[in-house]
Amino acid sequence: MSSTINATTKPKSIAIITFSTRTPRVGPSVAAYITSILSTSPLLSQNEASQPINLALVDLANFPLPVYSEPYIIPAMLGSPGAPAKFINPIAISWSEEIAKHDAYVLVIPEYNYSMAGGTKNAIDYLMNEWKGKPVMVVSYGVKGGNLAGDQLRGVLKGMGLKVVEKKVELPFSAEGKSEATHGTGTDVFEAMLKGELGENSKREWEEKKGDVEGAFGELVGLLAGEGEKKE
Repeated sequence: MSSTINATTKPKSIAIITFSTRTPRVGPSVAAYITSILSTSPLLSQNEASQPINLALVDLANFPLPVYSEPYIIPAMLGSPGAPAKFINPIAISWSEEIAKHDAYVLVIPEYNYSMAGGTKNAIDYLMNEWKGKPVMVVSYGVKGGNLAGDQLRGVLKGMGLKVVEKKVELPFSAEGKSEATHGTGTDVFEAMLKGELGENSKREWEEKKGDVEGAFGELVGLLAGEGEKKE
């Protein structure tokens, strides 16, 4: 999925990464919703001549990483003098190589128990040099839009040295159908958790969030182009 590729300019790659790994899971549907907005963004055609941009879909579920277990390997030291060039576990190697080949990222994350998911943090703990200094945008979802997970992850990424988009994109599941039977949440929450389906009420309400998605993407593309960087 891409804008038209300029014959003389190597396109930049933005990875849209689904971080949910549960079964069933709604994460791929959320990522598809985000992709549908970004793939039709005027920013892609506007940058076509000067800097083409590709959108690439990445799914953490295709990289079943164990809880970090690489012996005597610190991710930040990979490739340094005297340190290993890569991980030992083939899955860790594939994950590292996948992240390294992109120029910017859109992370689509769930919120579990008032924080980012353990699988999300574990996958990030395998990384450092692969994406340090690159732009990243966070999209969170959950009962309240995954706001706690999003804030937590943005802090982690800033600490790791990524260029983090400040604009928040938080997608709450619809509260339609809320009752005692649904434990005070909308029916779409249970559709997501138990069936891995994105409810129609949430889809309708998220139309109002398109401006947030587009605004954050604009910031991401700006960072990718080097806008806003400090001059020496």
